[in-house]
Amino acid sequence: MSRKYLNFDLDTKALQEWYPDGDWHNAYMDIRRYLEEHGFEHRQGSGYISRKNLNLLQATVIVQRMAREYLWLQPCLKELDVTNVGKTVSLNEAVSDAHDERMQEIMTSQKRRLK
Repeated sequence: MSRKYLNFDLDTKALQEWYPDGDWHNAYMDIRRYLEEHGFEHRQGSGYISRKNLNLLQATVIVQRMAREYLWLQPCLKELDVTNVGKTVSLNEAVSDAHDERMQEIMTSQKRRLK
C-alpha cells in the first residue's frame, strides 16, 4: 500500500450543462471538500494526495461514493487517474539554493560594473 494521488480532468462545457447548484465553478470546490473529508489533501489544480496509505480498492471506493453523491461528475469527467506515490522529497531547498547563488552572481556583477 502507498499514498495515492488523484488527478481529475473535467469537461467545463459539460459542467455548464450538468452542474446543478448554480455556478459550475463550484464543482471543483465540491470535489475538494469531499476528498478532504475523506482523507485527501489538495496539492494543486485538480490534484489530491491521500494523507495515509491506501490500496487501489480503497481509493476506488472513495471515488465511487463521490460519484454517487455528485451525479454530474460522470458526464463531466474527461479523465481521473490514480497514481501510487513513492517517497516524496521536497526540492524547495534546492530551488532556494539556486536562487541565492544566482542572486549573489548578479550582485557581484553589478558591484563590478559600479567600480
